[in-house]
Amino acid sequence: MERKDYLVEELSKEEKIYLKRIVKTARNKYFEKNYNHINNTKIIANDLIFVEEESVLEKVLNNCIEEMESAVEFEKTFLNQNLYHVVKALSLKEKEVLFYLYKKKKSISEISRIMKLDRKTVRSFRDAAQKKITEKLLNGGR
Repeated sequence: MERKDYLVEELSKEEKIYLKRIVKTARNKYFEKNYNHINNTKIIANDLIFVEEESVLEKVLNNCIEEMESAVEFEKTFLNQNLYHVVKALSLKEKEVLFYLYKKKKSISEISRIMKLDRKTVRSFRDAAQKKITEKLLNGGR
């Protein structure tokens, strides 16, 4: 059996889906492993070097960088230190739901499609986040 030259031949639909899943899984694992580092690091757009987009991998990496910048910017928008610490205490999924709800102005249905979750699950993340925020603010941010 001859080995396929992926640089010359076009990928089949199954191969494209498989490649997308691998990239998404790798991205998710990267964010899980480096979550604290990402949250405690400033990302300055001028410091990033962008090369002309030539491959799918570069496009995916650029999208990841944009998502990280957007998430960090969302957290940094809170001027009140107590509120900032409350948001830092939320889980990643809760932050994501709040981000889509209030920053991107998406509906629960749209968020469920984007995050590939059930609407009930999205609502539970939203409610849990709102409950945590309320409790933290009533306790003075502790």
